[in-house]
Amino acid sequence: MRMLEVTNVTRTYVGPSGPLDVLRGVSLSVTEGETLAILGPSDEKE
Repeated sequence: MRMLEVTNVTRTYVGPSGPLDVLRGVSLSVTEGETLAILGPSDEKE
C-alpha cells in the first residue's frame, strides 16, 4: 500500500539573472514499511 506519492514536482526560484529550476519532474513513492529521509543544508540563521 502506498503511504506517500508525489508526481512531477517542480520548484523554480526567481533570481537577479532570471528563473532557476531547482526541481524539475521529480517523482517518488513510499510504501508501507519503507523509511524515507530527505537531507539538505539547514536554512536557519543564528
